[in-house]
Amino acid sequence: MNKYTIVWHAHHECNSPLEFLDESYASRLKTIKTEKAKEESPEQIAVRLRLFKKFNGKLPVALDAADAARDKACAAWDKACAARDKACAAWVKACAAWDKACAAWVKACAARDKACAAWDKAIQDAMPEIMKLHAIQCGCGWTPERPNIFYYTNK
Repeated sequence: MNKYTIVWHAHHECNSPLEFLDESYASRLKTIKTEKAKEESPEQIAVRLRLFKKFNGKLPVALDAADAARDKACAAWDKACAARDKACAAWVKACAAWDKACAAWVKACAARDKACAAWDKAIQDAMPEIMKLHAIQCGCGWTPERPNIFYYTNK
């Protein structure tokens, strides 16, 4: 799963304290210090900076399988979207190609939705392990019931 930057608390509210970013740690940190600083108080930014940190350790095994299935489905979905977009550009000449691409896209959407649901379930199933790691590596007051890091403090 090295294609992601795995961190704690990349966003102030999320369904898990553990997040998988498509961007680098430095990129997200820059966004917090620049863009988020325009919208949030200095205290909120301080909370973000205190809790936003890189994940260290081994992820629960179930996440690897769910991630592989999700990646496969997303790749098929991306491919289907590209085919759909190409067919749209040639709409007048290629109505038949458009129909075929849309059918593949619909199938890929269903597969992607199923894989994403399995991913969400894997996160929930792994939540006890995630929370144990979170307690060791972060230890803030985040809970699934209180996911917004601005609503509690743990100094």
